[in-house]
Amino acid sequence: MEYPWAKVEGLRAQYDLLREDRTPIDILSFFEIDLELDPIHYSDLTAQYRVEAVIKSDFTGTYLDAEQYSLMEKRPDWKLNRIRFTVIHELAHYFSKSGSTPGCTFFLHSRFCPMDSKLRR
Repeated sequence: MEYPWAKVEGLRAQYDLLREDRTPIDILSFFEIDLELDPIHYSDLTAQYRVEAVIKSDFTGTYLDAEQYSLMEKRPDWKLNRIRFTVIHELAHYFSKSGSTPGCTFFLHSRFCPMDSKLRR
């Protein structure tokens, strides 16, 4: 069981924000500033595909449901918490970087591959 902890501690050592002893961390700033990932606002992502966010297979950004993201800024707190959880979930894919399907826009979501050109707006 030491391997996962060693991996986590190695990751924490790379980023000042992850070494802080307070929660919650500013995951959205970490996502955009520290990791330099692009948040791509995608209209009706949840309505069309029943997902709130999906990391791109090239790991350069994450599609986020535009409506959900805009609601986060107006609150309520549960919406901010939901977006934070969703981004953290996608970052787990980013850090594991396994299971991607070459040629597909979405990581681990092969059902989206036929829509690849449509999603690259």
